[in-house]
Amino acid sequence: LGQIEDFHITKLQDGRGPAVVVIDGFLTQRRSTGADWRAGLKASHPNSPWYHVAWESRRLHEIGTALASNGAATLFGKGLALAKRGTHKTPRFLPAAVLASLLARNPWHTAMVRASMTGVLLADLLARTRQPSGFTLIGHSLGARVIYYALAALQTKQRRIVRDAHLLGGAVG
Repeated sequence: LGQIEDFHITKLQDGRGPAVVVIDGFLTQRRSTGADWRAGLKASHPNSPWYHVAWESRRLHEIGTALASNGAATLFGKGLALAKRGTHKTPRFLPAAVLASLLARNPWHTAMVRASMTGVLLADLLARTRQPSGFTLIGHSLGARVIYYALAALQTKQRRIVRDAHLLGGAVG
């Protein structure tokens, strides 16, 4: 858990049958409470227990802020402008160095890596939980990426843990 900030699972509703686990993407930013899922879950899984996985809310907020402010494009443009203004003594690799620096600090890239780590953690928790009717996983955007990695980690298990998985607007190649 130490590597994944803000990781917690909240039970949204008691019930019987397959447990439904929902996972947000980056558009939720800091308001990740599971409330956005309730209407859809009420229609599709009214009697099932519902759980909401929260993870990396600060990082997801940074992505939303960066996209909203066009910060990454602005920062990249400044780096290229600096490279163009350089003299003949400016190293030829400066644009590549600027790009590498941007990737290292890019909140989207960091969140994608954390999504894979969260998926492995979620898989471990699901495998340790005795849920006789299994789980239905539903994720949006980076939440779909979390599910993708959870499923990849669970494929080695002898028993069937996940009944269904729904990847909505998945940030998965």
